[in-house]
Amino acid sequence: MRPDPRRDSLAKRVCADLDVAHVGLGFAAVAVVIAVLVFGLTPTALALGLLAVLAID
Repeated sequence: MRPDPRRDSLAKRVCADLDVAHVGLGFAAVAVVIAVLVFGLTPTALALGLLAVLAID
């Protein structure tokens, strides 16, 4: 029995979307950390920024 090519294609697209989401989350987290280091924000601001990134992503 041959595998269904539609199912394989869908699985590849879903995995690709997940990879892109993780990369975007990583870049956003790095941006928040850089903002904290540059502007000297408090740890509370860092926590709120990371929470906002998670909520958006």
